[in-house]
Amino acid sequence: MSVREGRQHEYLRNLLAAALGTKSTLQEDNRRTDPRIPIALPVYLSWEGGQSEVFTVNLSWGGMHVDEAPLHPDIKHIKVRIVMEREGMEFEATGMIIWRGAEGMGIQFDKLTQEQKNAMGEILNKMLAERLEELLLVKLGKGGTDPRPPMI
Repeated sequence: MSVREGRQHEYLRNLLAAALGTKSTLQEDNRRTDPRIPIALPVYLSWEGGQSEVFTVNLSWGGMHVDEAPLHPDIKHIKVRIVMEREGMEFEATGMIIWRGAEGMGIQFDKLTQEQKNAMGEILNKMLAERLEELLLVKLGKGGTDPRPPMI
């Protein structure tokens, strides 16, 4: 990872820490190297002999948790495609299923190219910005209707 990429990654991690709470809470809630953003996005999974559409439960630079495990237990490697049509964003990668359970499955992305990192960065930036805006509106007591601070 270049110095610039490292700074961008640290910047995003700091934004995420601000969006999700204090660093101590963040570390307690996220045992992973890359904290995950809770978000529901459509994901298209494909593998030799099949395909399925699921939704993310959370997403990070390194992987994601999806809401279903529709694959045969022998399938380990899959292709992942996340599409945010409204924003014109798309992310494609290959990954490995690292856990399965009643609550879905965890997918770890294979090593990402710079183009894939850029695409994921755009998606994470968009999600973080939306999450921060929601939290700020709640903190300001605006209930998500008016981003301006209250008049004193």
